[in-house]
Amino acid sequence: MSAPDLCRGATARAVARRFRVGPQHHLGQNFLVDQEVRDAIVATLDPGLPVLEIGCGLGALSQGLLRQGFQLTGVEIDSNCVAALRLLQADHPEFRVVEADALRVAPDELGVTEPYQVVANLPYQITGAILPRLMEWTPPPVACHLLVQREVAQRLTAGLGDWSLATLGLRLVATVGLDFDVEPVSFWPQPKVRSSLIHLRPRSDGHPERLGELMRLAQPMFQMRRKQIHHGLARALGVDSARATELLRGAGIDPSRRPGSLGVEEWLTLLRELGAPPPG
Repeated sequence: MSAPDLCRGATARAVARRFRVGPQHHLGQNFLVDQEVRDAIVATLDPGLPVLEIGCGLGALSQGLLRQGFQLTGVEIDSNCVAALRLLQADHPEFRVVEADALRVAPDELGVTEPYQVVANLPYQITGAILPRLMEWTPPPVACHLLVQREVAQRLTAGLGDWSLATLGLRLVATVGLDFDVEPVSFWPQPKVRSSLIHLRPRSDGHPERLGELMRLAQPMFQMRRKQIHHGLARALGVDSARATELLRGAGIDPSRRPGSLGVEEWLTLLRELGAPPPG
């Protein structure tokens, strides 16, 4: 017998009870129970590419992908959810599920080969950790389609002038775009905040090898983000403001600007002007 539609709230709760799924707050389990949203997410993916789904949960999004013919591999940390996903595997034996922590595995360990794309309804608490990791995976995904907290989505897609340290780190290695917002009622249990679907694509001209160096330089500067950038650079390098101003001008950057107004190329130019990486 075919599995029922796992994107219906009543069905999701029944499956959760059957397989003793919490949902667990510490895992950020807010399961998608909105068929229109599920279908809209699936529609953003490239139909010609295999999919790696991070955090399959009870399988609502997985089911939508499988129904559209996607070659799907899922990674899920909760053993009870892995058991629940067998309902889908009964209908789709080609659906591979790996019980693992996505923060600790790589695509080659999951049997994923190039080219592929990632989709995920991310737990809010791991978003900051997993975004740069996705862009550093070998092989990297062609694209990532991710449900994240709306506030995070707005920060990551912000225009110059409103960048955060996280925005800078991600923009160094990827382009980021906002697709649409999702209301709390689309999840069970309902989160207290709205979500957004964003898409990431690795930059062909990105510089992942300079990410650590750039973050060490930028972090103390963003801690003084409301002040002119020469103050933050002086703090980061342990020099006086006059020397910091000289270095910024050498990189063609106005010392009176704020850190959030600098684009990726300006940060890279500043690194080149400094020559050696700043101390850790």
